[in-house]
Amino acid sequence: SWSAGAASGVSASFRRMGGAIWEESDESWLEHESNRLARFFHKFKLWIHKFLYPCAFQIQFNVGTSDTSVSGSVKRGLGNSVHTFNEDGGHIKLRGSYGLDGWSCEIGGGRIYVHQNMSWNIAVVWSDDGIYLKLKVGRGGHRFVIPVLMCETSSYKVALSTIGATGVLVALFQMLVVRPLKKQYLRKKKEEAFQRRSGDITSSRKHADEALDLLQNSIQRSREREEGIEQGGLIIVKAIYGAEQKVANVKLADPLPIQGQQELDFGYIDVTNAMQYMVENSELHLFSNSKSNLTGFWDPTLLNEDKSLKIWYLFRKVMHSCTVLDFDPVELPLSTHRLQPESSL
Repeated sequence: SWSAGAASGVSASFRRMGGAIWEESDESWLEHESNRLARFFHKFKLWIHKFLYPCAFQIQFNVGTSDTSVSGSVKRGLGNSVHTFNEDGGHIKLRGSYGLDGWSCEIGGGRIYVHQNMSWNIAVVWSDDGIYLKLKVGRGGHRFVIPVLMCETSSYKVALSTIGATGVLVALFQMLVVRPLKKQYLRKKKEEAFQRRSGDITSSRKHADEALDLLQNSIQRSREREEGIEQGGLIIVKAIYGAEQKVANVKLADPLPIQGQQELDFGYIDVTNAMQYMVENSELHLFSNSKSNLTGFWDPTLLNEDKSLKIWYLFRKVMHSCTVLDFDPVELPLSTHRLQPESSL
């Protein structure tokens, strides 16, 4: 962008917003590259590209009677905010400038605390005027800066010492203050979500239990019918439904949650009988829809988490297993679900 004002002079700037997602390329040819040095330099170049790709860059030139300078900055997100800049995590920033008024180098970082629109930053500035520690608080486009003079001379030893001490203090603050407060906040948020959803959960669980009580005879007939097939029909051994991350870690031998007591703690529910009821002629078909709407199902997650359904079943007396996401269709049986004898259940 180019701009001009009432004061004499010209200002030009180049800006790249950053946050781009790196797309992996095919690197299989490296396996056949005999030159180790070439492989090393290519991997090093690839690492540099992956590190810089999400970065935000800005370069600015000013030419005029009151200010003639060149400045540049690089900003990169950390943790979960590599591609979002501060939405969940922090960032680091390097900035430098050189002009007729002097030079300065700045290294710092920050993140969002307390409120989504409030950012907190700390930076060390090394310039020809001395070494400063800057504390910055931003909210709604406004910024409040507190400069603290650390040294009146531009000693690189003092600058490195200040950077090191600041990094240690920030790390201690993150571990001793921020993380406990964040855990407390998430726990409180989970409790509030439970209070909001407790009525819905109780009602949904009651309706599901009542439906299964009415279908007990049909469930038993379906199981007996499939067990009576000579070659072996479709028998649901175990089926669970709930939070995707928790369902993924469940094994066949793991105990099921006690009905009405442990479902919320476990994060999933037992839907073995509900799935057996849906078996017809040794087949089971479910269309694309949330499983929480099925007969005998209800949503045991407190925060409306992503959910999945995990099923272990016998078909022709061979154990099968599959996991499907909440809105994915279900087709049983399938040969791809067949477990090898040595596989973990």
